[in-house]
Amino acid sequence: MNKTYTVSKKGFPALIIAVVLAIVMLLSSSPPIVIIIVAVIIGCIIITVVLRKEYAYSITIDAKNKLITFVTKSRTSIETDICKFDELTFIYRKRLDYYSYTNGYLKEKRDILLILNKRKDLAFLVPGQDGWSYAAILDLAKTLTLLGVTQTIEKYNDDEIILTTTSCDLVQVISAKYITKYLIKIAFSDGTQKTVDFEPFLSQSFHPSISKYLNKDLFAQFEVLDGNLNWNNYDLIFPVHNLHEGAIV
Repeated sequence: MNKTYTVSKKGFPALIIAVVLAIVMLLSSSPPIVIIIVAVIIGCIIITVVLRKEYAYSITIDAKNKLITFVTKSRTSIETDICKFDELTFIYRKRLDYYSYTNGYLKEKRDILLILNKRKDLAFLVPGQDGWSYAAILDLAKTLTLLGVTQTIEKYNDDEIILTTTSCDLVQVISAKYITKYLIKIAFSDGTQKTVDFEPFLSQSFHPSISKYLNKDLFAQFEVLDGNLNWNNYDLIFPVHNLHEGAIV
């Protein structure tokens, strides 16, 4: 089995164009040579920083040879790590994340996946950051478990929750019905049913990718996919055990 997980992040070409135009304008208006030199230096620094923000990141699993390749590629550099399965461990847990907004910071719990060896951390994956989705991270964690990579049961504080890929599969969502406002009645594979109110979670979030679902028309456009409640092809998704408990965190 060969499997590759790839995400990418684009740079900001508009910013580069603006810097170039600014330099051209400076040159055309014949300013003092010192100002030209300073403008060129600043432009080069900005362009370098912007290009470094553009990257492609991939994790390739070679089950036959029991190898995992981690590649980080930007316009200015490329870094490759190739590791054997038995050299790796992973940590899969739910932690508090902090989002900045106008009046301060908001705390929300999100799943994270950390893959490491004895030398360094190779991957630190969080849904919604750098192109990673909850579904991709969960699938990668399941694949690591299937291939025998050791999961380390570790957490940094009492607020964090250890997640296991096996616990994710115990119960699945089999159907869901929109009731009213932000209430959804969910039926699970173990025969239980829960009516879950998503309004507290959505109203407390200042992250635009979440708060946009306060739009009721958008909120009502969910489906049951791969045993879970899913909005817009994994744009918004929750751990099944949270839905089963009726507690969205």
